[in-house]
Amino acid sequence: MATPILTVEQMRRLDEFVITRDNAAQKLMGRAGVALADELGTFRNIAVVCGGGNNGGDGYAAIHFLQESNQLDGKNVKIIYTKEPKSDESIHFFKGIHSENVVFEQFSEDTNLEGFDVIVDCLLGTGFGGVPRGSIKEAIELINKTKEENPSVKVISMDINSGVNGDTGTGEIGIVSDITVTIGYKKVGMLKPEFSKWTDEIVAKNIGYQLTPENLGPFDSVTEIVWQ
Repeated sequence: MATPILTVEQMRRLDEFVITRDNAAQKLMGRAGVALADELGTFRNIAVVCGGGNNGGDGYAAIHFLQESNQLDGKNVKIIYTKEPKSDESIHFFKGIHSENVVFEQFSEDTNLEGFDVIVDCLLGTGFGGVPRGSIKEAIELINKTKEENPSVKVISMDINSGVNGDTGTGEIGIVSDITVTIGYKKVGMLKPEFSKWTDEIVAKNIGYQLTPENLGPFDSVTEIVWQ
């Protein structure tokens, strides 16, 4: 069966369609968190670096799920945030984390990512356009520097590599990851040769919207979507 490949705008439309239909913003973020948590099961020392938007919320939701499913035993987690969350659903998962295995830290020039088995990039999602600035730029540079100095550290980007354009696959400053866990469907930029410099592997995780030629959701025609 053909799989849809979506533009950033199409993914936004699909998200809005499902959220409006099911009144499910928090539920969808929770599912995204579960999808990310699935990639963290074997790691013991975890750093999750979050921005202030919903990409950061996905990171909080992942750790919240591990907490609620009793999977944090034996793990050490540090959540590093550039800004506190903005949306209601992100705040819900942020405030719901209370495990003694989790430490929160606001990103600063003193932030250190040494000693972790995996670093999770939850800084910027597919909705970001332009060039990262300020603390986001500094966090991207720190993650990349840590990976360069210790190649055994795994880097996982949530939805897309922060700083990279989901339509073009390019970016001036971006996270270089081992795995990109993209939510819903792959974005068109991920199929372009330029995207290969940012990640070794793309894992698409469907969290509840099944697009088919017979079930187009918010789209008017099959030809509106690229199918692979």
